[in-house]
Amino acid sequence: LDGMGLSSIAAFKGDTNAYDVTAAFPSIHAAFPLIGFLVIRKYRLPAWLLYLETVRMVGVWFMIVYTGEHYVVDAVAGVAYALIAWWIVQRLRDRNRPAEPGEGDPEVELIVVPMTGAATASPVLHS
Repeated sequence: LDGMGLSSIAAFKGDTNAYDVTAAFPSIHAAFPLIGFLVIRKYRLPAWLLYLETVRMVGVWFMIVYTGEHYVVDAVAGVAYALIAWWIVQRLRDRNRPAEPGEGDPEVELIVVPMTGAATASPVLHS
C-alpha cells in the first residue's frame, strides 16, 4: 500500500482494531458465488453468463481476503462448505426423483376409451 501512495491505509496494516478479527467462519461471501457458478453450469445457461459469474466469483474471493474481511482459510472453508452443501442437495434430489422403469418391468400405456353416450373420453391404464 505504501508503494501505491496509500500510506494512510497502510498504517492500519496489522492493527487488530481496524480488522474484523472475528469474521464469520466459513465465509458465505466465498460460498454464494460458487453456488451461482454451479447452478449456471448445471443448467447449461449461456457461456457468457458462466464467464461473468467466474469473474465475479474470483473477484469476490480476492476482495474478501485483500480487504481483510476474511482470512484465506475462511474463504477456503466457504468454498468447501458450498461444495459439500451442493453435493448433499444433489444426492437428495436424485434420491427423490422417480425411478425409470427397469428391465423386465411391464410397460404401462395410456389408452383413451370413448364413453358411450358421453362427449368426453376417460383414460384407462392398461399393462
